[in-house]
Amino acid sequence: MKDDFLACLTGEIKNEVMERYVTERRIMELQIDNLHAKAQESRALAVEAGKRLTRLGYWMLTTPMRGQLIAAMHIPHLSPWREYLEKDLPYEVHSVVVSAFKDRTKLRKIIIKSYDRVYQWMGRYSKAREDLETECEAVGTNIKHFQANAELQTVLSFMKALDTCGIEKSHFLGGNFTAQELASVDEKLRFRAPTIETLGAPLPLPLPEPHLMEGTLTRFADTIFDQYRGDARLLMKLWQTKGY
Repeated sequence: MKDDFLACLTGEIKNEVMERYVTERRIMELQIDNLHAKAQESRALAVEAGKRLTRLGYWMLTTPMRGQLIAAMHIPHLSPWREYLEKDLPYEVHSVVVSAFKDRTKLRKIIIKSYDRVYQWMGRYSKAREDLETECEAVGTNIKHFQANAELQTVLSFMKALDTCGIEKSHFLGGNFTAQELASVDEKLRFRAPTIETLGAPLPLPLPEPHLMEGTLTRFADTIFDQYRGDARLLMKLWQTKGY
């Protein structure tokens, strides 16, 4: 009778431990899923910021002018953001026909506005990435606490003791294990804490504030006006429906 009582008590304790483990594990999975969703949102903002960089690069028209823009924006040599300004111009820009272009002031405003949009989108991405990094650290801390929980060892011991043929497919195990797989079940049950690097969110580009760039951008606009006014005129027509 005593042995039966102890066996039942032990079974109940194991059941409670397993239930808590599965519940806490599901919570961790939800946190990780949410983190990946936020990472996707951040990457989408990075793509939009990159598009604005590319549009700004279009206005420079030539490789030397874009090189001057990169220097003025202080973009590091190894920065992934450089590619948006260094890649080849699109076909429609190469194919422009030189013609009269008389509005110097409008071109200045367009280029200054184009930079302002780069700055605004990069700011949005920077804020999103900062929030993502904060949440990433919090999730990492929660994973460490979860895996350091003393009850985890009980769960691992219980899982290793199971008969291979008796293991049913479950969400957190992912399927039946072979004898070799059972030997490393603890490794299979452990989470890999995501990092800001593995989430694919590059460092945002620290840009000069728009008012600090106005003089430089105005000089760029004047150079383009004087040397490439035909190209600039067609480019204005090309982009005006898209807000430059």
